Amino acid sequence: MNVPADTVRQVLRPWSHAPALGRPHGTWLYGTDRHGRITSPSRALVRRHRAAFTLTATTVTEDLDHLLKTLHAGGTRFVPAACRPDLSHRLLAARLVDQAVCYAVPAGPSGLGEPVPASWPDGFDVEAVDPTDGWVRITATPSRPDSGAGQ
Repeated sequence: MNVPADTVRQVLRPWSHAPALGRPHGTWLYGTDRHGRITSPSRALVRRHRAAFTLTATTVTEDLDHLLKTLHAGGTRFVPAACRPDLSHRLLAARLVDQAVCYAVPAGPSGLGEPVPASWPDGFDVEAVDPTDGWVRITATPSRPDSGAGQ
């Protein structure tokens, strides 16, 4: 069976990326409501990603960089994190998000009204948009300097 090289790279990205970072590959999971506002993801969506932890105000006020390095030293290579929007800003500011996965409520014919663009963090490029289990899954990664983002 031949698997496309891009697919292999995408699947192995967290495990190949983590040693270079010295911390686990961080994926921020979040949802958007039908108005495009960022919300915490549902528990079912968090379970789908086998989230290692849900960030709380206490977790974020501690040294997250130290926490992630400790997890990495223990063999953790991938940490999906789900948190409230206000706490996610701290993760983004600390540059600890290597991928953002948004679950957006679909709009249009489903009766939810006009389509509203989902939100994703500044400095991130959308890589994929896929329908999944009644949601629209949007995957974004940090912009590369040569991507033209922000110009």
